[in-house]
Amino acid sequence: GGVVVVVEYAIRSIHDLIPMKTMTAGMELALLLLLGGCGSRCAGGTAAETHEYCVIGAGPAGVQLGYYLQTANRDYVVFESAVGPASFFQRFPRHRKLISINKRFTGSANKEFNMRHDWNSLLTHNNTDPALRFGMYDPEYFPSADSLVTYVQHFAANSSINVQYNTAVKTVARQAADPSAFSLTVSGGGGGNLEGSGAAEGDADRTINCNVVVVASGLHVPRQVNEDLDAVIEYYDSVPTDPDNFTNQEVLVIGKGNAAMELAQAIYGRTSRLHLLSRSRVKLSWETHYVGHVRGVNNEVLDSYQLKSMDTAGIMIDAKDYKLKRDPETGLIKVFQLDDGVWEEDLMISPVHRVISCAGWVFDGSIFTPDTLPDMATDRYPRMTPGFEAANVPGLFFAGTLQHGRDWPRSSGGFIHGFRYLVRALHRELESRNHATEWPSQMLSLGAISKLVKFVLERVNEMSGPYQMFGTLTDVILLSPKSEVSGNRPSGVRYLYEVPIDSIPAVLRRFQPSGELGFISVGLEYGRGFSGAGNDVFDPDKVHEPTLDDSRGPGARSNFLHPVFRLHSLSPDVRESWLDTVDRSALWTAVKNLTVDAPLDDAAESEYSISNILALVAASGVSLQQIEDAVCPADPERGRNVCFETSTVANGIHNMVESARIEFWEADLHVQPLGEWLSRIFTGMKPMSPRGAKAVSAKIRRLHASTRSTTRPGNTRSKIGHDDVDL
Repeated sequence: GGVVVVVEYAIRSIHDLIPMKTMTAGMELALLLLLGGCGSRCAGGTAAETHEYCVIGAGPAGVQLGYYLQTANRDYVVFESAVGPASFFQRFPRHRKLISINKRFTGSANKEFNMRHDWNSLLTHNNTDPALRFGMYDPEYFPSADSLVTYVQHFAANSSINVQYNTAVKTVARQAADPSAFSLTVSGGGGGNLEGSGAAEGDADRTINCNVVVVASGLHVPRQVNEDLDAVIEYYDSVPTDPDNFTNQEVLVIGKGNAAMELAQAIYGRTSRLHLLSRSRVKLSWETHYVGHVRGVNNEVLDSYQLKSMDTAGIMIDAKDYKLKRDPETGLIKVFQLDDGVWEEDLMISPVHRVISCAGWVFDGSIFTPDTLPDMATDRYPRMTPGFEAANVPGLFFAGTLQHGRDWPRSSGGFIHGFRYLVRALHRELESRNHATEWPSQMLSLGAISKLVKFVLERVNEMSGPYQMFGTLTDVILLSPKSEVSGNRPSGVRYLYEVPIDSIPAVLRRFQPSGELGFISVGLEYGRGFSGAGNDVFDPDKVHEPTLDDSRGPGARSNFLHPVFRLHSLSPDVRESWLDTVDRSALWTAVKNLTVDAPLDDAAESEYSISNILALVAASGVSLQQIEDAVCPADPERGRNVCFETSTVANGIHNMVESARIEFWEADLHVQPLGEWLSRIFTGMKPMSPRGAKAVSAKIRRLHASTRSTTRPGNTRSKIGHDDVDL
């Protein structure tokens, strides 16, 4: 096996030296024999190539996962049907300006902090190599898609990622001999550089065996609005980009997302009238703090609409209630709407010269056989477990934009600056599950609570993963088991980095397999009421003055992004989910409703513990994820699993005050309140009651009445110069 690996590596190295068009199959076989081995390419082509991990797609997500698999020295391959990586961005966005910001200057030399404002770079270990940072490739704040393609190409090459270009995956099936593994049919290519070997017509298909398959091919199939309308509809992926093509035309654009606005902005200076039609109102990202809604860089046409410049923005109930018909005499397209069963021409819009659909993308499931086809949560996103595994196909995982199904439409998982962290979390999950590698963490000794406060504040001031994936990724402080507690205080705590919120129980049980488990989550969240109908998101009162006697911390009413700490407790029953935190009768009802083939007997409810109920789930064929989706739905405003918040013990929440500079160093607003909250936890006391918080607030005010000082990030010796008893 070692000889084969060396030989295969030698051949890949020779491929880098000899152009692929020059090296023939015979030359390659001769080299293999001279080197004393033949690997998977000999035996007359009958031996199937085998890998532990097969990644489909070499876009930013596939390359990011390839980087981590490469640095972990795993057996993997990335398949890409195009001649090079990032092929999606070679075509899209059509007008070539990205909506991902490229803030090259932050005033800080802290590389972790700077990743908060670099939305295009992929992650590396410590982010230390400037050649692997996107800012070197484009100076613009909203950069060119061409620059991103060049960047991803260089990243893949410099990281020595094992990609087979010009190689299309045709089918993903289960292996007949091992139904837990996969068999991929691929065609063409097999080359390990950008030129590839070429997918010549008539190339024989190859079989690739894989233990784990990761789909990182993104979303690239245009959503069909209405198949009956296709004869007259043009689609975003093929419409001409030259604005002169639309001179003095009346155009109807279906959609009000970024693609629709991008197109509208490119052509509205040439059109006579522009109509925007969709199923919902325009959603602006600065109103909703969701980066997938319409960005400022694309909303010029809305300015034109609001200032009465012959453009319209309307709402349609459903595309099936519209009919388009081209007038054979004028060539114009008439628009009809179904009204009380009668088709009537919509004279507000009709007639128009062109109809263009910008209705987004859907998942492409064409490569999957019936036994590997994932269940879908929507037409865009497969149903996934918290570990980004297909809910109904064990061993099939998703990376990149597809991971956004776990946080859509709230956090940033559909974009590079978000999914790069989700891909890293997926890799950590695979390492933990398949290679017994611990989730990244460190033990912190607690000589004094002030040391933990200092560590946490430094982390809160720089962490980029929970900053970009707010409400989705969180750091975790795992409280030591009782056996490690000295006196009434733990001797230390374990600090875990960037754990997906829904995966916390499963991840922590790998550190503490049994018993009651306590931990503190350390994340960044928006407050409730940030946006919504009638809300002025630029209202200065959105930033509240701190209320130091609030039992949930001085930042409890903060609307903007601010640190939130939660004290949680998981019972000994549960190892993998949040289901122990819900009302037991609600859990019973959910299981009973989902197990329709053999409904549970209500008379026996009292006989079952939570673990017994979950055992019934496994026996009935209903997945744990189905139960959790029913009992713990996502919070519609803040994006997390609602059970994450309800699992918090009484008064176990601490909110820090939001900061205009996103720096949390002020002693009286951040340092002392956090220290008090942690101190009470680690000394076995309950967190502050309202009355206790009032007393602490008064003491803090007295203590700092004459010395209100702010500690800047450069001075890491923040003024925590009092001992824990003083706190």
